[in-house]
Amino acid sequence: MRRTLLALETSGRSGSVAILCADTATKLVSSPLLSVEGFSITTELLAPEWGSARTLAPAIDRLLRRMELKPSSIDCITLIQGPGSFTGLRVGVATAKAMAYALRIPIVAVDGLDTIALQVAQSLDQTASFPLLTVVDAYRGQSFVAQYYIESGIVRTVQSTFVEDHQAIAKRVSNWLTNDAGSTRGSQSLVVAGPGAAKLKKSLDGASNATEMMSENVCWISDGTAIPMADTVARLGWERWIHQGQTEDVFGFLPRYYRSSAAEEKLR
Repeated sequence: MRRTLLALETSGRSGSVAILCADTATKLVSSPLLSVEGFSITTELLAPEWGSARTLAPAIDRLLRRMELKPSSIDCITLIQGPGSFTGLRVGVATAKAMAYALRIPIVAVDGLDTIALQVAQSLDQTASFPLLTVVDAYRGQSFVAQYYIESGIVRTVQSTFVEDHQAIAKRVSNWLTNDAGSTRGSQSLVVAGPGAAKLKKSLDGASNATEMMSENVCWISDGTAIPMADTVARLGWERWIHQGQTEDVFGFLPRYYRSSAAEEKLR
């Protein structure tokens, strides 16, 4: 049976949308794109000079028209629930809930750092194994962080998304570089990737162990594959919907911010 899934990515300054069409037997996440048949993904980028509140609905309309599909053709909507921009996440969730309610279809939530991890894993050497930190800027000297271990393009989650001060992240990186000397892990490079990687690296320049953290044993990736994209959201959402049966309650579905806003913290 063929199914059609709409994916939304609005966690950053701009974003993208994608439509995935595939047979329900198709498995995507564990296989590189080039080795999987029976599916297609088409992507539409949101205009970067405008916010997603203004560009998301027109982008969805353009994508449907380009693929000669009607909204009623969509069987499921998947999107990044968090972390990310408070406004961007709210826009994505509100759009998904309105469409899901009107079309009577399910919603599937995806973590933004899982999206980055999959992109990085399948863009580098498919035979390599390495630890990975994905990071998104949380401002106020903090980052959203998740830890993974990548083995032959397959992503294994070590620690799911959490918020951490940059000083604590510096200690985490330093511990990885200095612990277990002589082990097989000691010869591997640590990859730090995500739209927050460049800012994190800059904030760590003044740390006492900065030379170690900027050594050849740490690979920093802050653009290209480190920016979450809707086509990857679609692949993750497809697996969770079709093969894992993970859907959300349409009425109760909310963005996942992982912490309160600055205004909320100030009020408390």
